[in-house]
Amino acid sequence: MNQGQVEKAKILIVDDNELNRLVLRDLLRSSGHIPISAENGIEALEVLENKSVDLILLDVIMPKMDGFETLKRIRLKHSSSILPVIMTTALSQSKDIVKALNFGANDYIIKPIDLQVALARIQTQLTLLHSERALRKSEERYALAAQGARDGLWDWDFQLEEVYYSARWKSMLGFKDEEIENLPEEWFNRLHPDDISRVRKAIDDHIQGITSDFASEHRILHKNGEYIWVFCRGIAIKNEHGEAYRMAGSQTDITNRDAHDSLTGLPKRNFFLDQIQFSMDQYSHNPLKNLFAIIHVNVYRFKIINDSYGHLFGDKVLIEVAKRLQSCLSSTDILSRLEGDDFAILLTKIHSPDAPRDLARKILRTFENTMNINGKDIGLTLVMGISQPQAGFSTPVHLLRNAHTALSQAKASGRASFKLFDEGMYSKAMELIEIENDLRKAIKNTEFYLLFQPQINLATGKAIGAEVLLRWKHPKKGVISPNKFIPVAENTGMILPLGLWVFKTACQTWLEFREKGIPPFRIAVNISGYQFKNENFLSEVRKVLKKEAVPPEWLEFEITETILLDNLEHTHRTLSEIHDMGIAISIDDFGTGYSSLSYLKKFPIDTLKIDRSFIREIPEETDDAAITSAIIAMAHNLKRKVIAEGVETREQLEFLKKLSCEESQGYYFSKPIGKSEFFDYLYKDLC
Repeated sequence: MNQGQVEKAKILIVDDNELNRLVLRDLLRSSGHIPISAENGIEALEVLENKSVDLILLDVIMPKMDGFETLKRIRLKHSSSILPVIMTTALSQSKDIVKALNFGANDYIIKPIDLQVALARIQTQLTLLHSERALRKSEERYALAAQGARDGLWDWDFQLEEVYYSARWKSMLGFKDEEIENLPEEWFNRLHPDDISRVRKAIDDHIQGITSDFASEHRILHKNGEYIWVFCRGIAIKNEHGEAYRMAGSQTDITNRDAHDSLTGLPKRNFFLDQIQFSMDQYSHNPLKNLFAIIHVNVYRFKIINDSYGHLFGDKVLIEVAKRLQSCLSSTDILSRLEGDDFAILLTKIHSPDAPRDLARKILRTFENTMNINGKDIGLTLVMGISQPQAGFSTPVHLLRNAHTALSQAKASGRASFKLFDEGMYSKAMELIEIENDLRKAIKNTEFYLLFQPQINLATGKAIGAEVLLRWKHPKKGVISPNKFIPVAENTGMILPLGLWVFKTACQTWLEFREKGIPPFRIAVNISGYQFKNENFLSEVRKVLKKEAVPPEWLEFEITETILLDNLEHTHRTLSEIHDMGIAISIDDFGTGYSSLSYLKKFPIDTLKIDRSFIREIPEETDDAAITSAIIAMAHNLKRKVIAEGVETREQLEFLKKLSCEESQGYYFSKPIGKSEFFDYLYKDLC
């Protein structure tokens, strides 16, 4: 209840002085309340036996039964949170006030009564009472929902390291309420060993903001010693700093759920694993006649489609993917949807060792053609991993994992492809897993720092800003190459929190330098394709601009050519909004992509960055010199600026100056340097 928003309340006035009762009654009526009067404590207790009231104004000094004794008897039946009591007393000694509060009074008013003070204190107690009642109703609803729910409920307090498990959550696993404590270990120690890392990753991804919610299908140990399948989902609650302090959700038993996926109609993972086991049994009896293979299929970067067009659109894409895959298979092959955008194929009765690769090539050819969904032409990139039975293979999960390992290698190429599993892939896969795990810890512990490569105005020879570069210093392994961890960050979605950290930190550095007297300078931040296509990208940029208060005209976003050509409508809209914020846009590594020059005219682009591969051999290499000249001339005709990357010699610099190239960066001027060195560099050049 807000101040000024009066809710009608029944208020009992207990006072032996008739004038006091009349004054308080008129005050309450004028405020919209319903007054009830009693002349003494005994009469007040009789009123409470027959009527319900919301608050009591109780005088202390009265005949027959004083206010202290009356209060003691009231508190035997009504707590202070259920029925607030305000004492009205002429006793100003602190010991009497303390006595009243110790007996259970909620507040007190000193006589003679100041009506405005009295009304304010009454309103405060009624507001607290209203909040208490609302909270109690909410708790009752939650308790009823928990008792009646088919799902088990859980509520994890990260600060207390406690998890509340509902009675249904416990009974789902065969336990009584008192048999499970409120500890996270009660959950994680029961997870199937093959599922633990996947569940923890899903939780970490959500806490770090990589995913919008936590969702996982996994196995958990029942009291009877068997594992049951559950679907677990949850949402994290974050504080004003964006840090998760609590996560709550539900758990559903899906052990006996239908074996087929409701969206595509394909068999699910468990059914597929059963079929692999059947093929393994046949293979063990007659390897020559029962050779089989598994192909793990993934729709590469499918999340971008979901983020751009929505989940309903994405579902239609997955249905079409399932149809096209099925069209490539024989009647004896089995196609399964494992989860999300992951599919798997079980090839049986293989008569040629090349059959799995032949099928993979056939699938790639089938997906070369775009698919039309809701009038939009969508092109998909499929990557595949193939595994076959080998000496020492043990379980269906083992074979499916091998196919997934090969799939990860195919993904690393960044294009439509497939890989056949071999033992050497394990070391590469383990290295990637190790980098991924270390990267999660690094984000949590902020093991990153920024380097700054100065950018030079060629007309003046002075620094006008810098490109910001992300670096990772591992506590044990030292500096990790960006070539190793950036692809992992891209593939796992961790580039989102990383990219946001880079942008925030760059803005904070700009402000810090300005406070130390450095004139305004430009900060250029690289934006990955994953960031650019994320639905929250623009809102996060606006939040940082608002919080850090860096003038946007001193910021520049560097994006690559390939980003521009993927979903032109989304690209144009996003670039326009960035430009409207006042942030400049530059095309990084220009000349190395597969772009159409028409976008330079259509999109709000400010600067072209000529890739270092063209600068490296100029002016001696005539082809590179000609390409560089053409790029600069074209940019100037389109009223765009040019910055040349990778300048390392005086000859390169002079060549670029003759072509009226505006800006440059490279080791000739400075290697990427730390924050303090960059400050000194700017101080020398700008001050």
